[in-house]
Parts: sequence; structure tokens; C-alpha cells
Amino acid sequence: MNRTVTGYFSSGSFYSTISRPAQFSSYLTNEYNKCMNYLNSRNGSSTLYEPLIETSLKVGYRIVSDITNGCLMFYSPKSMEPKIQCLVGWIPVRK
Repeated sequence: MNRTVTGYFSSGSFYSTISRPAQFSSYLTNEYNKCMNYLNSRNGSSTLYEPLIETSLKVGYRIVSDITNGCLMFYSPKSMEPKIQCLVGWIPVRK
């Protein structure tokens, strides 16, 4: 949400933010495609996707507060190259 609002990473739309290369590692993965298939024929039956959709809508409509205080970046150990681990708070330590 913060990346979309600032326009720093995109033109300010959700699509341009999500689809920008190297912004979201899950974009266009098999899991993304499964979610989009469900979303395009949504019937409320998924115990996996419905809570995610509900939370996403609350964030998108700013019904919930921003727990990141406006952060644009985050630490994702799965996608870090080279692999690093975070031992204390946000201080990364190289392996």
C-alpha cells in the first residue's frame, strides 16, 4: 500500500506497483495464478483466500492502521541475495 501511495515505485496504481520487476517475488507465480483464478470466480468458499481478501480490502480502503509507519521496504530472508540473517532487530549479519 505504501509503495502505491507514494508513487515512488510505480505510477500510483496497485497493478503498476505489484507488476514492477523485482518488487514482489510472488507476482506471476503458481500461487499468484491460483489466487487470481479464485478471485476471478470468487464465491466466498475459500478458507485460504477469503481472509486475505478481507484484509487486503481493509488495507486498501484504509480501514486498518498502517503498522509499518509508512515503510516502503521490508526484510525478506527468502529473497535476499546474498543470503543474510537478521540477528538483532533490523541489523543484517552476512553468513
